[in-house]
Amino acid sequence: MNILIVSATHSESEKIASHRFDHHLVQVAVTGIGMTNTAYRLTKLLATGSFDLVLNIGICGSYGRSIPIGDVVHVTEEIFSEMGATDADGNFLNLKKIGFKHFAKDGKEYYNRITNPNKLSDFFDYYPSNAKEVRSITVNTVNGDARSIERIRSRYDPHVENMEGGAVACVCLQEGIPFFEFRSISNYVEPRDTFTWNIPLASANIQNFMIEFLAHLN
Repeated sequence: MNILIVSATHSESEKIASHRFDHHLVQVAVTGIGMTNTAYRLTKLLATGSFDLVLNIGICGSYGRSIPIGDVVHVTEEIFSEMGATDADGNFLNLKKIGFKHFAKDGKEYYNRITNPNKLSDFFDYYPSNAKEVRSITVNTVNGDARSIERIRSRYDPHVENMEGGAVACVCLQEGIPFFEFRSISNYVEPRDTFTWNIPLASANIQNFMIEFLAHLN
């Protein structure tokens, strides 16, 4: 099986890039942060290479303290939380409310939400029960003040947030390539205090998890 692993930064995938895997070809692509970089780099790779599966990995912020920092989560739904408009009173209007779909594939229309249609059991011989299934928002601006955090909670009630996952889901769906997304918690989404973050731990844990998980590919 030919596997493409996508991360935003080298620190989230460098250990995987240097690891030797048996029986499968594993390529690591570092896209740079954000949706634009990710969509551009991933689209070029899928246009020039042949891959059976894309795995999007990285770090993320958690909207609840029930998930410890460093834990790995399985993102099953991505939401483009900022895509839409505001009305004259400042109320947010999502894509469906303003009458524009994001894209369509195989007769299905997609707006702000992308639920992953792929099943882990089709590719792996066990489910990682330690990786909680979560709903994520994909953002251009990481939320770090109480007002924006509360707005997002009331609008989408996300479990986590990141800056690239929605782009990977969008590209892979339109290209017909199966994909999954796993991330590790680096911080809590609270009024910004980077002294409480642990990016090195999250980056190490997501890579160790993925190296072990890839051993269970069918």
